[in-house]
Amino acid sequence: MGTANPITSTQIKRVAVAPSPYPTPTTPDTNQQIHPLSQFRMKQAEDSLQKTQELIEKAKEKGKTKNVKNRWEKPKKHLRKLTCTFVGAYVPANYWALQAMKLLVECRECIKNL
Repeated sequence: MGTANPITSTQIKRVAVAPSPYPTPTTPDTNQQIHPLSQFRMKQAEDSLQKTQELIEKAKEKGKTKNVKNRWEKPKKHLRKLTCTFVGAYVPANYWALQAMKLLVECRECIKNL
């Protein structure tokens, strides 16, 4: 009469699980990893912009600014994008810094060849 029916009775077993000795792997945040690099590239791009602007001023004094304006606007546009994306979005900021530096080098070469 007082026997337990194994089919209808519920038994709960508590099992203690020890924590893993290995840390849980985390996915690295690429955006945060590239932050120092993008800061460095942003500084390089700003320095390059300043040097190029100085060359343009010297060329203007000599009256040699034939194709400079067209080449000058695009890197400035990239630097505006860089400053807009730099806050929190370091991967695109790094990209725009590289693009601006590439165009500034071309612009300086154009000025030197005038």
